[in-house]
Amino acid sequence: MKNETKNKKHQLPTTVTVAQPNNFIKNN
Repeated sequence: MKNETKNKKHQLPTTVTVAQPNNFIKNN
């Protein structure tokens, strides 16, 4: 859990893109 949280913080843009690809494409 702790390691996953750290990885998400360091890779926030990637996490958002993977979590919400549709929203990311619409925003662009």
